[in-house]
Amino acid sequence: MIATDWIGRYPEEIQRCVLINTSLRACSPFYRRLRISAWPDLVRIMWSHVDPRKQEQIIFHMTSAHPYLQDLYADKWAIYRQQYPVSLSNAARQLLAAARYRSPRSRPRVPVLLLAGAKDRLVHPDCWAQRAASWQMPLN
Repeated sequence: MIATDWIGRYPEEIQRCVLINTSLRACSPFYRRLRISAWPDLVRIMWSHVDPRKQEQIIFHMTSAHPYLQDLYADKWAIYRQQYPVSLSNAARQLLAAARYRSPRSRPRVPVLLLAGAKDRLVHPDCWAQRAASWQMPLN
C-alpha cells in the first residue's frame, strides 16, 4: 500500500519498485485480498495468547510455499515480535487503513515488477492479475 502510493505521488524519488502479492481494494473484493481460509489463523494470532514463536509459524505457513523453513525463521521473528510489539489497536488501524486505501489507477511512471505467488495462502494471486491488467503490465 505504501509503496504503491509512493510511486504514484513521488515517482521522482523511486527508480524501480518490486511489488509482491500485494492486494488493493480497487482490484479485488475483500475475500480475495485476504483469503477467507486465512481468517481463522489470523483470529488465532490476534485474539489468543499463542506464544510468539507459534504466531510466527502460523504467519510463515500462510505466506510461504516452503513451510519447512518456518522452524528456521520462527525463533528469529519471535524475538523481533517481542522486541518490537505491535499492539492490537495498531494492527486494527493498519487493517482499517488498508480497507480504506484507494490506490492510483493509472500506470506508474517508474518501472515496476509485479510478482504473484500462486501458492500464497493469504492473498489470492488474482489480485495482482487484475492490477497488472489495469496497469497494462506483465505479471510474473
